[in-house]
Amino acid sequence: MAIIKPDYWYPNPIDPSLLINPLEDCEWIPEIDNPLAEVALLSFYSLPWACKYILNTEVAPFQSAFLYMLWNKKYPILLASRGASKTFTLAVYAILRALFDQGSKVIIVSASFRQAKRVFEEIKAIYKRAPLLRQCTKSVPKQSIDHCIYEVGDSVIKALPLGNGEKIRGERASHVLIDEVDSVDPEVFHVVIRGFAATQLRPIDKIKEAAQKKERKRRPNEGNQIVIAGTAGFTGDNFHKMYTQYLKIIDNRICGPAYKYADILGEDYGDMHIDWRDYGIIELPWYKVPEGMLDRDLISHARMTMSEMLFNMEYCCKFADTSRGFFKYESIEGATLRGSEAFSVQAKGSPKSQYVMGVDPARTSDAFAIVILEVADRLKVRYCYTAINEKFSYNVDKILELMDKFNIVRIGIDAGGGGLTVEEMLQSVKDRLPLYRIDDRDPSKEGLYILDMINFTPNWIEEANFLLQKNIEDRRLVFPLLTDETYKHDNIEELEHIYEEIRECKKELLQITVTQTKSGLRHFDIAPSMEAKKRGVKPRKDRYSALLIANWVACHLDDNRQEEEKLKAWRDCIGGWAEEFL
Repeated sequence: MAIIKPDYWYPNPIDPSLLINPLEDCEWIPEIDNPLAEVALLSFYSLPWACKYILNTEVAPFQSAFLYMLWNKKYPILLASRGASKTFTLAVYAILRALFDQGSKVIIVSASFRQAKRVFEEIKAIYKRAPLLRQCTKSVPKQSIDHCIYEVGDSVIKALPLGNGEKIRGERASHVLIDEVDSVDPEVFHVVIRGFAATQLRPIDKIKEAAQKKERKRRPNEGNQIVIAGTAGFTGDNFHKMYTQYLKIIDNRICGPAYKYADILGEDYGDMHIDWRDYGIIELPWYKVPEGMLDRDLISHARMTMSEMLFNMEYCCKFADTSRGFFKYESIEGATLRGSEAFSVQAKGSPKSQYVMGVDPARTSDAFAIVILEVADRLKVRYCYTAINEKFSYNVDKILELMDKFNIVRIGIDAGGGGLTVEEMLQSVKDRLPLYRIDDRDPSKEGLYILDMINFTPNWIEEANFLLQKNIEDRRLVFPLLTDETYKHDNIEELEHIYEEIRECKKELLQITVTQTKSGLRHFDIAPSMEAKKRGVKPRKDRYSALLIANWVACHLDDNRQEEEKLKAWRDCIGGWAEEFL
């Protein structure tokens, strides 16, 4: 067996002189009489060796590079393509750190508890296939509804639900691992997550070490650690800001009090000490991932069906510039309420509240999508749902199911792309009242007159988009967060899935651009990639369309009610003045 010396990593070709056999060529390892200590030291020198023989898990060379950076850097960023094993790498690193750095407390978080649990599932899988690891630890990885825990000797690994941070505020960790960091709320990140690592686990020992620090050589990854992993997001978001600051620190080799480098960093961080050697960034776009690991057919399909902006974010490690988008990142983030105003998603509505539903039927390239808004002093986005390649009957059943869960007072449906078929099926449902158009009242037909069939004419599309833009900018329409209230329910995974759907809806909003035709009409769409253009495929924007409809019908709800009152008065009248009915 041959491995690479820890100071080197070459994808290909590998210079044979850099290869060693750790069981024979051990000049670089001091002689130790204790076999167990020798194995431990060998593991420190070669994390891949430890993975193979202690965790019974082989890692690829690029994964070894990931692990070495995580092991040696206090503030590493792992920016990689979808499917590039970020979650797996975090799981391996968490075990290695807990095993070889006894007394460590590793906390794993993400915006959704489901994502943090995925890292923990990888930990459980490694535990099951690693006999030596099982012998080293007395406990087994345990998973419950609101946390996961694995005790490794004196160390512990925890996966926790983040929410708005109130429930887990006060937790302490020596190593914080954040997966899919672009989805984490910035305020929660800076206040709660950084707070995990703000205090040393053994403060008295650390005070003594600090007093002796000048007398010894600097050690890598000294002190508490924050590991950031994820795919690229949008320029201006929290992940992008951290990424650019890390680049400035590394490129300028900043070492010393932060205030001396305020002109470089763009901000004055006061007396905070910065050492560029604590920072590290690895970028791994899909085309740098070793062949065979990613399904190239799936990559081609993603390139064909995604917008160029989204594909570059998800697979090419490129942060997306939203400056040319119709809906601005700052406006959408501003409309995502925080603090005391924050609210969560709903799988079932409140009986006392009123809701409107926007439905985008399945077109050629889009999915069937539903967005539900709560109508109150503000329009609150409470629910989002999509289905791909489902029959109309399935989608109609979903609409009826949601009507049983939410007090729906209006349903807006795109009349094109299957909308008329959906309307027809809603009028012929069995064992319940049929649904009719609000402007087609007939006293002889019993039913609910709540359907608003929308014709996507150029003028309507333009007016609806400007109305949605205004409502977001004025915070008349607002978006939810995962709050601590979310994790008090039994259906946590369902609520997290709804939240992820709403996040995808926000992404679609940010990709909308406006072009003008020769006739002067504005065209609102998502710019396709070059591959999609060649094949005539349009990127999906079904959630955006459903939100556009829901916002429109919610804003015109009172108008329709006034018309209904006038119509009722006209039918019931015996006499009176004309102005009473105008």
